[in-house]
Amino acid sequence: MANSVKAVGQINLHQQIETFDIISTTLQASIKNRSINSLIFQNDNKLRLSDNRTFSQFRNIYMSVGLITQASGSAYVEIGKTKVICSVHGPREKKRLQFSTQGKVNCEIKSTTFAARSLNKIQEKQDFSEVSTLVKQSLEAAIILNKYPKSAIDIFPFIIEADGNVTSAITMCASLALANAGIELFDLVASCSSSLVNDNILIDPSLNEEKFARANLTLAVMPSLNEITQIIQTGEFQLKQLDESIQLCHDGCIKLHKLMTNCLIEHCKSKKESLDQQIQIQNQNNVFENQQHLQMLERFNYNPIFKQKF
Repeated sequence: MANSVKAVGQINLHQQIETFDIISTTLQASIKNRSINSLIFQNDNKLRLSDNRTFSQFRNIYMSVGLITQASGSAYVEIGKTKVICSVHGPREKKRLQFSTQGKVNCEIKSTTFAARSLNKIQEKQDFSEVSTLVKQSLEAAIILNKYPKSAIDIFPFIIEADGNVTSAITMCASLALANAGIELFDLVASCSSSLVNDNILIDPSLNEEKFARANLTLAVMPSLNEITQIIQTGEFQLKQLDESIQLCHDGCIKLHKLMTNCLIEHCKSKKESLDQQIQIQNQNNVFENQQHLQMLERFNYNPIFKQKF
């Protein structure tokens, strides 16, 4: 009798546990659906994101180069709230390396503590080795490595703040820094990400949008050569959705490539203007010094042509 009561109690306990599991799963699904629905709303007969963007619209983008004077080249890229700065050192000779006809690229990514927390990294050990490898592979295809035998090019991206589309921001920032350092490239590498949220494909996702996405795709392209240097996929796309996502990212990379090119052109123009101003100031100083010298000679009645006193 006691054994039968014990068995009945165990069955009821298992049933209660299964019921609690079903309730918790249902609650999690409902919370996720609410979160996804809060990301997307309809306005002007168009589906828009929570920041009033369309699915094919980027967040605010800012790019600049030449910020770190101690480095061979540097760049800063800001996409929405994602902020990345990168410095490039080299090419420099590595005596311990075996002779190679091609240069070697090193990439080491670091971040601030709050950026690492938002990327679900452990504070004591911020491991970005996987992302570093992906960024390195994206850039190696663009660098003319046979121009730098037995040399190393060191790339140091630093994540200041992370709010989605981080890998793309790092790739573009490093590409701009390489160009600013005078490294010979086949082309600038532009990168773009897309996410599948509630059967909708959106470009340049934020961290919150990436979190609730069923799948994410990151594409790195050299638009001038029409070559893909890297493609990263997480999650599952249907074949039609995958094709649409790649096309959307490719079109976005072409737009970003134009922004990168304009950034370098504007930097070169501003640098040329500053050099022209320095030359003009130097010429004015030389003229002033010559005038002072002539006035001093006239004061002592000295003729520089005949080199004699009167």
